[in-house]
Amino acid sequence: MKVLHIIARMNVGGTARYLTMLSNGLEAHGIESAIATGFVQGAEAEDPSVTSVKLHRINHLGRAINPIADRRAMQEIANLINTEKPDIVHSHTFKAGLLVRAQSKKLLKQNPNLKFIHTFHGHLLDDPEFSGNKKSAIIFLERAMAKRSHKLITVGQRVADELLQNEIGNVNQFENIPPGVTALPEIETETQRQRQRDRDRNRNRDRDRDTETERAGTQTETETETETETNRDRQRQT
Repeated sequence: MKVLHIIARMNVGGTARYLTMLSNGLEAHGIESAIATGFVQGAEAEDPSVTSVKLHRINHLGRAINPIADRRAMQEIANLINTEKPDIVHSHTFKAGLLVRAQSKKLLKQNPNLKFIHTFHGHLLDDPEFSGNKKSAIIFLERAMAKRSHKLITVGQRVADELLQNEIGNVNQFENIPPGVTALPEIETETQRQRQRDRDRNRNRDRDRDTETERAGTQTETETETETETNRDRQRQT
């Protein structure tokens, strides 16, 4: 099996790391996997994890909306799919999902067995930047693109629920797959903290005991020296 992931850009952040881990994980299980992406723009930086995956560059693909560049990016994507002939095209986030699935019918004519999967790493429905008419346009487009998808994946059940509330996709299309994470260092438990407190207490008690012993020894030496000096004085007087 061969999977081609497509995303607008791999800027530093969780989505890029998620995708590189996914692609490398597929490779580890014998599934050929590669990522097609554009370039970061402006002050963004590309995530260093991209160096660990098979990568195809879509020269005109980026986050910003640009009708001319986006049209060229669509053609680059089509050419790549027709050349690589993946079994699955897996798009990620809104921009890539739109450019891929908008031409799905044309792509299926040349690749009849091709499957389209799209992952929502969240959605734009609550984004203040996309309110009013922009939100209505996004809902319209997402509904249309969902009809061209064999499967829709969300990284959280709440995202799926909110999409379904807006009549995007149907319940049978959705799969909720929470992202896998690398195990964090073990969190210190109350039992471990209590043990540490006990060790600190014992250490302090031992230190206090040593100090008291040292003080007692010093006092004894002082008393002995005083007694010796007194005896000398008596001897001199006699």
